[in-house]
Order: sequence, then structure tokens, then C-alpha cells
Amino acid sequence: MIKLDEVVVFKMNEDAGRYYHAQLLGENGSKGMDYLKSYCLDEDTIDKFGIGFAADVSGIGLIDHLKKLGYTEEEIHWSGLVVKYNTRIEKRPDSEVVDMFIDAIVLPVVDEYGITVGLYAEDIEDGSNDFSISRLYANLKKALYGINIATHSEADYLIVCHGVMDTLLMHQAGFDMTVSFPGIEEAVFQAEHLKDHTRKVVLCIDPFDYEMEWVEDVISILKEDGIEIYRADISPYRNASELINRAGVEEMKKRIRKALE
Repeated sequence: MIKLDEVVVFKMNEDAGRYYHAQLLGENGSKGMDYLKSYCLDEDTIDKFGIGFAADVSGIGLIDHLKKLGYTEEEIHWSGLVVKYNTRIEKRPDSEVVDMFIDAIVLPVVDEYGITVGLYAEDIEDGSNDFSISRLYANLKKALYGINIATHSEADYLIVCHGVMDTLLMHQAGFDMTVSFPGIEEAVFQAEHLKDHTRKVVLCIDPFDYEMEWVEDVISILKEDGIEIYRADISPYRNASELINRAGVEEMKKRIRKALE
């Protein structure tokens, strides 16, 4: 096993994010752009968050790009950006690994220091998601999507949404204090990171999610840390993005204000 320098890992994540963003804006990015527009995300938000699209279906598009930038095969192998097998394509006899993301929306996850700690991806076809993280740098437990912007908000609280797309639309609507957990499996660990940024949290999630074990665990951890918890009622809508798109930004503002009363 090689030892990757953290600087190399973070730079590779950043370069990969730029690669996917360029693909979204390129001639083969229309499918990804249409998907983002279905969530009513505008170009400013797409650029601000560096959203990308894994348009190359060869399975080695990112790999070839990273090699051209000077990264070695060993560094790429241990980056967390590639896998040995991807169900989207047939196994390539000319490569031991293939790109982790294919036909998916790709979003850089940037921490409060401006470091790209990983890439989050949402599959366009089935809505499933995945999160890349260097095998040698497991910083996923501290990954809060949107924290790089939320940490500079003037608000004295953070809004926590269920999904990354909800977070993007909330920021677009002016709620710059919004974050979300890139992976539900790690949400409990990520929740512990919230206490480093705020003492007040407004949960803006599907009412049915409150019955899920991971949400109960998150609430329990926040309470143990002395965090004040408020629940925004978004019913009858399923998520924050649906509420904003159907009822409008002003209605969301009312829901947040009421939750904080």
C-alpha cells in the first residue's frame, strides 16, 4: 500500500470535480443539464457549487484525464475515484480499474476550509447515490454538504435537509445556512460535526423521515451535545425543493420562522 499525501488526495478531488463540471458544460452534457433543470437549478447555482456530470461512458475518461495531469496509476487507484467494476459498463481488458461515476450528476463536497474532501454523485437513471473518498483519507465522517458556504452565513443556526439537491435549491433561494449529509450511512457521524458550527439546528426534512432510525439517531446525538433542535413543517410536501418549487420561497421563509418561534 502506498502512502498518499493529503495534498495529493485533495488536489485530485478538485481536479476530478473540474473535469466533471467541464463535461456538464460540454457538448455531451445536455442530459445532465436537463436533470438539473428538472430541479429548477439555475446556471449561477451550478457554477457556484461546481456541479458536474459524468458524461463519458468509456469507463476511463477520468482516469485518462488524471494521467494527463501527471497523477500516477497508484495514486489514481487509491484515490477513491475509481473502482474495479462498474455495472454501467462491461469490464475493460485494458484497465484494472474504471471510473466510479458514469451517467451521474457529480458534486464536489467541500469542507469549511475550502478543501474538496470527496465527490458525491447521484445516478440519473435510478436516483441512487454514492460518495467517493480516498481509501487513505477517510474524512467522510466530517463531510457536510454546503458547509463551506453555510459557515460564513450571518444566521445563528443551520438548516439541515435530507438531500443534496434540496440543499442546492435552498441556497439558490437564499438560505445560505443550509447543509445536508452526503451519505445516510454516515449521517450519525456527520451529525457530530454540526456542533463545531452551531448550537441551533432546524430540521427541514420529509415528515415521514422522523420515523426512520437514522433520523432518530441524529436527533439523539444533537440533543446529547446540547444542540437546540427545531422542526420545520414542510407538509404536505415531501422535501424542501418540492415546497419551494410549488409554494414559493416566501412560504419556506414562513415555515422556517415558525419553526424558530
